[in-house]
This record gives sequence, C-alpha cells and structure tokens, in this order.
Amino acid sequence: MQTDTRFRMASRSMLFTATSIMQLKEQNKLLLDDPVVNYLPWFKFKQVTSNAPLVTIEHLLTHNSGLPREVSSHWSNFNFPTNSEVRGWITQRQAAFSPEVRWKYSNLAYTVACMVVEKISGMSWADYTNENIFVPLGMDASSVDKEEPELAVGYGIRMPDGT
Repeated sequence: MQTDTRFRMASRSMLFTATSIMQLKEQNKLLLDDPVVNYLPWFKFKQVTSNAPLVTIEHLLTHNSGLPREVSSHWSNFNFPTNSEVRGWITQRQAAFSPEVRWKYSNLAYTVACMVVEKISGMSWADYTNENIFVPLGMDASSVDKEEPELAVGYGIRMPDGT
C-alpha cells in the first residue's frame, strides 16, 4: 500500500449521504421528520400494521425504517440494482417491521436517502456529493463513481465451490 492508494467508498457512503441530507435540511429544503413519500411519491410498500407511521427521512438515516438490509443478493453477484429496480422492488414488498420498532442496519434505507437527495437537488447523488462535499473540502482524491487505477484490491474468502 502506498500513500496514494485509493479505497472503495462502501459503507462510508452513508456518512456522505447523511451529510447531504443535513445540508439540504440547513437550506430548509427538507425536515428530518418529513415522510419520505413527500419527496418520492412511489415510496409505498405494505406496512406490517395498518396504523404504522410513515417512514421519515430520519428513519432512513438511523436504520429505524423497518426496511430490510438489501434489495437483492447484489453483494455476491455484483449485479447492483438500478433506481428503477429499487422502486419496483419496494412497491412490491412488505416492511419487515414498523418504523421505530427496532434498529436494523439497512443499505436499502440509505439508497432511498440518496434518491431523496437526487430528487431535492436535481442532481445525481455522485454529482451532489462531489460539488457540495468533496470540492469544498478539497477532497480531490475522492470520488463516488470514477474508476481509479490506484484502487486497493482487497482480500476475499475462498468459497466452498472454489470461487
């Protein structure tokens, strides 16, 4: 490893997503207790109970939304869902539990939070993050969606089938 070795963003993207949401809050473009459906009208799924509260932006950021961890098995097959596929998946599913019932780590919730950023800002999440976080902080070696030749290659576990 060298001083200029780059690493995948992975779950650190949650920090930048939460920062983006808080920037939009500071600009009075959203409130944390706003229901997500106010910004993403398609964000409707069957709740566990008929009187469950609507999922708010805060629920997304605090892993308290009732959404499952993932949309699919994309971490094993690297076939990551498009925004359209995420929308379709959500509208066809039931929540695992009602919001505020328990904490459950959810990459899906942060994916939806990114979609809120995109809807409010009118920019892709990658462009928003670059323009509003990386550039102002002088993070010129950071990116969301650029191929990096210095990217570190991690270790993996050999599966029983040899892959």
